[in-house]
Amino acid sequence: MDRAVFFEQVEGRGGVAGDEAEKAVIAVFSALGELLTADETAALAAQIPTSMTQWLRAQRRAKSMTLDELYARVAADTGLPLARALEVTQAVCRALATQLRPDVRDRLVAHLGPHTGRLFDLPIEGTPSQRPLHMSGPPPSGQGHTLATGRPGPRHPLSEAHPETAHTHSVARSEDPHADSKLSSAPGLTQEILHETLAEGKPGPSRKVADTQD
Repeated sequence: MDRAVFFEQVEGRGGVAGDEAEKAVIAVFSALGELLTADETAALAAQIPTSMTQWLRAQRRAKSMTLDELYARVAADTGLPLARALEVTQAVCRALATQLRPDVRDRLVAHLGPHTGRLFDLPIEGTPSQRPLHMSGPPPSGQGHTLATGRPGPRHPLSEAHPETAHTHSVARSEDPHADSKLSSAPGLTQEILHETLAEGKPGPSRKVADTQD
């Protein structure tokens, strides 16, 4: 394994460089050292430069570590945000996978299990980056909310709108705008509405002189 080539791949895949790249590699190797058995650690150490084997030495052994716990561990050791720790962890593991002998890589994947082991899947040139099982894929093109996944322009452009062209009580929105004034449907004049027509009235004044009080 060529150290320079390995770090070049880590930097290219993870968008890190210099000390940040080395800190990321140390953090990932340290976590692997806790997860692997002594024999597996020795097999991995035989594949990497001697100057990097010290990063695999674990002060304790971890029975298991989920992907989320692994990312959190790298974030804590490097001081990176969790999202960046996820990216650099995948970059380190992918770069390492390309440098290991197939039998050593297969042994590593078998021990880490189907989820964490996928971090060491060999990248396929010309295809999108593979995602760990616990991560969801991006939304279909044009249906997302980011610059990369959204569609240009507003979701409700003016060309597709169908606004109302009249006010709420406008005659333009009524199916029978002159119903109140047509003889066939009008409710009647004011006197008819108030029942004050001659036909409905009573003879005499509404108030008699005898009923008035001084």
